[in-house]
Amino acid sequence: MARGRMISKSLSTSERWARLFPAAGDMAEFCQSFYPLLIAHADDFGRLQGDEHTVKMLVIPASPRPLEQVSKALQHLHDCNLIVWYDHASRKLIQIVDFDEHQPGLSKRTKSKFAAPPGKFLNAPEVPSQLNLTELNGTEEKKNQNVQAAAVPRSSGPRPVENAEKNYRQILAIVHKEILPTGVTDEGDLIEATKSRCAKLRIAYDSSVVRKAVESALHTSKQRPA
Repeated sequence: MARGRMISKSLSTSERWARLFPAAGDMAEFCQSFYPLLIAHADDFGRLQGDEHTVKMLVIPASPRPLEQVSKALQHLHDCNLIVWYDHASRKLIQIVDFDEHQPGLSKRTKSKFAAPPGKFLNAPEVPSQLNLTELNGTEEKKNQNVQAAAVPRSSGPRPVENAEKNYRQILAIVHKEILPTGVTDEGDLIEATKSRCAKLRIAYDSSVVRKAVESALHTSKQRPA
């Protein structure tokens, strides 16, 4: 599980909150602060155990709110489609809706210990931990570049990608325009987010080029006046 999770700025203006506030009444603000904490404690598939007692002890152990209010908050979040609160094998579970869209580094996930809820989540891809992002850029692209799609142990380091150095300026621009504005400050997380974005855009890269771009962007941003 990652050390942290990304929260989109669009969360504050989502139409789902417009449905939540009139429905939840005086519980609405608690639901709004409760939801990001669920994301922070979810596994790499956006799932976590969902019985009220476990959620309270895991997510808000210091809160004086009773279990009844935790249960109501989960139900409100479920009703406005921010989570799926479901049962599986006599066990309560939670799935964060649209979790994959905002989280970098999910190529490293293996298999969730929690069963998926019914519907679209049943087919969520599970990626072997030995594969790195450069091997997930698309079958046709690999064929054109004559790159063999073979598992590479994590300890052996990232696999060189043809033309990665030529894409340095494009990758640097992505870091400046898309990655740094997210507010992430940890260099390792910035690197993972950049790799994820490059993979999504099918831009050839390797770890050394991405790291150089991130370090350069961080250095430049520190030189700019606040």
